[in-house]
Formats: sequence, C-alpha cells, structure tokens
Amino acid sequence: MRERYKHYESNERVKDSSQEDLLDKFLKAKKEHPEIVTDKEILGLNVSLIVAGGDTIAMSLTAVLYYVLRTPGCYSTLQEELDKHLSPHLSDMSYHKTLFSEARKLPYLNACIQEAFRLHPATSFSLERVVPSSGDTIDGHFVPGGTVVGCNPWVLRRDKATFGEDVDQYRPERWLGEPETVHRMSQTLFQFGAGSYICLGKNIAYLEIYKLIPSLMQTFEISLDDPEKEWTHSSRGFVRQKDFSIRISRRDLKVTV
Repeated sequence: MRERYKHYESNERVKDSSQEDLLDKFLKAKKEHPEIVTDKEILGLNVSLIVAGGDTIAMSLTAVLYYVLRTPGCYSTLQEELDKHLSPHLSDMSYHKTLFSEARKLPYLNACIQEAFRLHPATSFSLERVVPSSGDTIDGHFVPGGTVVGCNPWVLRRDKATFGEDVDQYRPERWLGEPETVHRMSQTLFQFGAGSYICLGKNIAYLEIYKLIPSLMQTFEISLDDPEKEWTHSSRGFVRQKDFSIRISRRDLKVTV
C-alpha cells in the first residue's frame, strides 16, 4: 500500500480511470481528502474486501455449478446462451474474459443464478429486525413494539404459495415467467439484506458471480466427477457444502485476432 502511494505522490500511476482498481480509488480519496481518509481507513477497507463475503460468495458459486450440472438439460441450455451472446475471447488471453455488462443481460444465466440463491441460501440464520415501539401488524397479526422478528431464508424460499408445488426442484425456468410472479419471488431473495442494513458488498458479489460462471463455462468443459453422488452440507450460520467434485478440461475457445 505504501509503495502504491509513492506512485501517486510522484504521479507515476496511469491516469486512465478504466485501469484503476479499488486500492487506487482509496488512495486517490486519501490524496484528495487526507483529513478524512487515513492509512488506517484504507487498511481497514482492504482487509474487509479480502475477508468479508469470501465464504458466502464461494457457497453461492458452488451452488450454481452444482445445480446446473445436476439438472438435465440445464448445462447445455446455459452453454448455448453464453456461446451465442457473449463476445469471443481475445487471442492474447488463455481464458474467456466476460464483461459484466453483457452477462447481466442474459435471461437464462440470471435465472440459473437466482434459482441457486433460492434453493441454497448461503446463510441459515434469520435476518432479525426489532419492531418499532408503536408495534406493527405483520401478516394480519399485531406484534408489540420491541419484539424481535425475522424469517429464515431456507423456509421462506420454499414457500409453495410463492414458488409453486415444486419448491424442492431446481428449475430456472420459474424465473422466466410473468413479470408480476418474478417480482413476487424476487422479494424473498434478501441474501444481501434489505433497506438500511443491506450488504455493502452486494454489487461486488454480483459482479464476481456474473463474470466468473460464464468465464469458467466458456473456458472449460465442466462435468460431475460422480453424477450419481449428491453433495452434503452442514450449517453453523453459513451452509457449507461438501462432497462435490468436478472434472474440467479446456474448451476450444473462439478467438478474435
């Protein structure tokens, strides 16, 4: 961090903002507002970026791959969408570079990710809130002020009234239905919290997921090591998966010279 700041002091850093990373932005903020942004704040922000969200994002990515690979026809349908709509990789790269702006527009990719969020929430605890002192009415029942309330995501996302009778089935197509139905389902996916308590890393998490899944699938052929074997998972606040192994081999990439 000190070495990077020396470059800022000597104006050696590239001025093209498109090449900036988050550390660049933090150091720029320190240079512009030294009375607010100190080395301590920059260190804390960087540690948070490294530590916070690592486990939950890994669990969510694992869930997407697991269900896509285990669901008949899902992998091939998603692969076809990616190959058809994403830009071919450049000749100087050994992997497929996915643009978030392109991936975010793909309906089946979005459906696969949303359905994985629904079926395997990374957390198993309720996101609790305290009822205001005046009390409130929740689902037709008056709840006194000061009461702690919350919904467990594993229960909420298996509500048949919201998702249909096949709530235990991984079916991305449910997210391609009528807009009103999709909106109602989306309101239950508060894996990043909601309101004033929403996760500050939400946008970075989405960026990682929507870039990494397409990049992996367009760079490699991926298959289950044992198609008959189901994974296991355990919950200690976070629902960690085990016994999930895959095989990968490099694909013949489309090249733009």
